Amino acid sequence: MQVEDYLYQKDLYLPLVGEKPEAMNANEWTILDRKALATVRLSLTPQVTFNISKEKTIAAVMKAVEKLYEKPSASNKVFLMKKLFNMRMSENGSVVDHLNDFNSVTNQLESVGINFDDEIRALLFLCSLPDSWNNLVTTVSNSTISGTLTLNDVVSSVMNDEIRRKTIGDGISSSTALSVESRVDDNSKVWYVDSGASIHCTPHRDCFSDYVHSDYGHVTVGNGYRCSIVGKGKVKIKLSNGGTLILNDVRHIPELPKNLISVSGLDREGYFVAFGEK
Repeated sequence: MQVEDYLYQKDLYLPLVGEKPEAMNANEWTILDRKALATVRLSLTPQVTFNISKEKTIAAVMKAVEKLYEKPSASNKVFLMKKLFNMRMSENGSVVDHLNDFNSVTNQLESVGINFDDEIRALLFLCSLPDSWNNLVTTVSNSTISGTLTLNDVVSSVMNDEIRRKTIGDGISSSTALSVESRVDDNSKVWYVDSGASIHCTPHRDCFSDYVHSDYGHVTVGNGYRCSIVGKGKVKIKLSNGGTLILNDVRHIPELPKNLISVSGLDREGYFVAFGEK
């Protein structure tokens, strides 16, 4: 379907019908068909191109592609279902790109007779978001009065949150990635040593070994955006050398895009921080 739309956009759609219009001479028709054929071949992966290499017209190529990937065979359905259920947006990935991939797979499933109603699509899309979006998933899931989500509402919320994350991220000073990983409940989270942060902070509740939930006011990032502090406590970070870094008074700020270790906070706690090449 996307290939056909592209050919229509480029005014190369006539050869799709496979028959030359009476008003067009044979040479013009051959050139037009060849242009359409080249356009489609250049848009396909090498593996697909190999499978349709013997086809000499655009109409034959489209039929071959449809036979390969759009026939409602059980194996093709299984392949597409696995692709959909294993789909996962990468951390810091583009929501628009992920949505395009998601819609592409669900549309392919529709072409082989498997349809999802709007609520199922919405739920599947939420489930495809990475762990750093768990707070938003919970918020969106609890936001509907009727108990039924729509894909448009979910996508709108996710895109708005992506804008918010980028806004906050732009306001946070540049930070250096610490060569450690915090493994809490088997979830790896990278921490960043930030020379501009005045406090240790994280958006993840499960990072804390000791935690007190309360209203601790707010913190203002560099661009003036105010983020609520909903708790604080102790975090134990396993270092790559086997040691453990214990951070006290770490603030829980769900709206932050990443975990931050304050250089001044480390200094207050008696740690020595040195920046340099690895």
